[in-house]
Amino acid sequence: MNGIVGEVEKICREKPSSSLIFATLDARQAVKAREESPANVGS
Repeated sequence: MNGIVGEVEKICREKPSSSLIFATLDARQAVKAREESPANVGS
């Protein structure tokens, strides 16, 4: 699963004690960083 939902699920599995809101914020950062990475420039 890609995108924000997949990232939230991944973070929740890695850090089960994390609250959903913090997992969502972490996921948003991960997706944003991935989208802004040099590998995605010009795609």
